Amino acid sequence: HLMLDDRDPDEDGILSIFDPFPRGCIPGSWFNSTLGDCQWNSPGHYTDQAELTQEIPCPIGSYQPNTGQSSCLLSPPGNYTDVEASITPTPCPAGQYQPAEGQTACLIVDLGHFSLEGSVEQTPCPKGTFQDSVGQSTCLDADPGYYVDIKGSNSQFPCPSGTYSQSSGSHSCTNADIGYHVPYSASSEQFECSLGTYSDTVGLTDCKLASPGHYTDVTGATTDFACSFGFYQPLSGQSLCLEADPGHFVSNNGATEQIECGLGFFQSQSGSDRCTPSKPGNYVNQTGASAQTPCDSGYYQNQFVSTECRAADQGHYVAETGSLLQSKCEIGSFSAQIASVGCTSATPGHFVSIEGATNQTVCSNGTFQPEYGQSSCLNAEAGHFVPESGASEQIPCHTGTYQNLVAMTSCIEADPGHHVPETGMTEQIICAAGSYQFNSGQGTCRAADPGHFVQISGLTGQNKCIEGWYQPSEGKAECLQAEPGHFASGIGSVTQTECGLGTFQEWPGASKCEDAHIDHYVDTIGSISQSPCPTGSSQPLVGQSKCVWPFGVESPAILFVSAGVIGILSLIAFLMIRRNPLKRI
Repeated sequence: HLMLDDRDPDEDGILSIFDPFPRGCIPGSWFNSTLGDCQWNSPGHYTDQAELTQEIPCPIGSYQPNTGQSSCLLSPPGNYTDVEASITPTPCPAGQYQPAEGQTACLIVDLGHFSLEGSVEQTPCPKGTFQDSVGQSTCLDADPGYYVDIKGSNSQFPCPSGTYSQSSGSHSCTNADIGYHVPYSASSEQFECSLGTYSDTVGLTDCKLASPGHYTDVTGATTDFACSFGFYQPLSGQSLCLEADPGHFVSNNGATEQIECGLGFFQSQSGSDRCTPSKPGNYVNQTGASAQTPCDSGYYQNQFVSTECRAADQGHYVAETGSLLQSKCEIGSFSAQIASVGCTSATPGHFVSIEGATNQTVCSNGTFQPEYGQSSCLNAEAGHFVPESGASEQIPCHTGTYQNLVAMTSCIEADPGHHVPETGMTEQIICAAGSYQFNSGQGTCRAADPGHFVQISGLTGQNKCIEGWYQPSEGKAECLQAEPGHFASGIGSVTQTECGLGTFQEWPGASKCEDAHIDHYVDTIGSISQSPCPTGSSQPLVGQSKCVWPFGVESPAILFVSAGVIGILSLIAFLMIRRNPLKRI
């Protein structure tokens, strides 16, 4: 059994099983004299000895969150207590830290560091961040265009040219991609290479200029492009190539210059990779030609790649420009010169009988040519003549001449007894009966004169009418017999004469009249008979126109009858003579 004093060791009258302090005030409690009892220390206090009469506040740097404690707790790292009787430590505010315990204050975070609330230590800013102020609770992200590649940096670093940082918080910069560049530092972006430039490696500050002979026609190019055939570029940094000008060419890729077309070549188009050879009929006599030149008229060229045209040879011509061949002068024409645009037609009086002639030929004597451009001369026709060479016309034989052959140089005079009355006759004409011609080369025959005759054709002279014959007209082939009652007394008579009174002629072709016989009379002119004197009358004389009557006697009736009978008989006799006139000659 326990003793009573064991039940109340502190003798406070409270059994130990009910007494919180059975043995008196112990460390962690204190004696409250007012209450006359022990009390547990309140939080923030301690008593480290028994029977103390008051509780002790925790000193700065410590704290006590519990009651009845005999000691205080040191402020843990990351905390501090800067007042006594603290029941809890105060966490270091963000931007401060405390690595030790029992501290009354926190340390300010250094540059390049940060701390959260209650930090035991400061934390270096991670890569990609920095802190340029002390006592900071966070780090700053590196701005776009900047980077931080170390921990604990108190500053950010600008991306060098050629690199960039697109986002914040970068711990490194990105090299500019191919096709891009970054021309300055602290860039938040890369830039496409502009037209005329390119980038074929990363990290370029400046894009490369397209080389001469090259170009870039897109932005962001990763290479430059060689100018293709027909194009060139003498400069660097260009976005396009230049077309080869007309008259020039570029035959390879990447050319820095165009080349002039050489002699004999041309190029009418731009952007060509070759020149065109001049074609037949054309030439090029200068470099850099944009067109071929047609050969002028009078010139030709049958070859390609020519620098000049050829003059048409003598006997040839070139009528049109751009000709590739010369043409022979046609028959009937000629060319004595070179470079002729046409041939000369043979002039009248000349001819050209072959192609390609260099001159014309004179028509020879006896031939002629009235036309231009003839291949031969014409023979002088019958009835014509050509006395000299080079004649353009034939000459008709003059009147009095003729020509029955062709190609003659002269005409033939008409023979005597002939004539040629017109020009250009092919034969002479015999003088007809009634005409004659005693000279040669005459255009007419002479008509037989009155009192003359030409009995047959082709005579050279005329004949006089014989006595008893006459011819009153010219150009007669015969004479006329003097009619009964008439006479023609001499040769060459042009008229017959009536027998006068007292005469008569009963026969035709008489050269004279007969006197009326004795005892006859003729009392009318042109009488073909005489009348006997009427009965009772007489006429002792010849050649009387009346009879003699005895004195006082006259008988007209008898005379009338006698005269009638005589007239009838005379007419009968005349008609008989006319049937055969030559018997009287």
